[in-house]
Amino acid sequence: MRLIQAVLRFLAASSTVFAFVASATASAQTSGGAIRGTVSDPSGALVPGASITIEEISTSENWRLVSSSAGLYNAPNLPVGRYNLTVKAPGFSTAEHTNIDVQVGLERVVNVQLALGACPSNARSA
Repeated sequence: MRLIQAVLRFLAASSTVFAFVASATASAQTSGGAIRGTVSDPSGALVPGASITIEEISTSENWRLVSSSAGLYNAPNLPVGRYNLTVKAPGFSTAEHTNIDVQVGLERVVNVQLALGACPSNARSA
């Protein structure tokens, strides 16, 4: 009888620990949000290798990404806040999306269509 009681106490304690760990894990997975999307050209063709910068407006912290071979990008686990998104690719003008609101557990989809044109140069002429 004592053995059964000991086993039941152990199982009850183990269940409590498991529930706590599962809760903490679920909470950690939803502490921020995400921005994801596609990068395409004017014809709708996806653009691989585009440089993407995501900047949190209030802290100026930024994340740098490159679009995949399928023209996709994904920035998961971003802290809650407001973001600016800048996309650059050779042969295209720079595209910017501003004031993207990221909330806990939400995924913002920002599909970017690049316009044809050279990227502006920062070179200065004398």
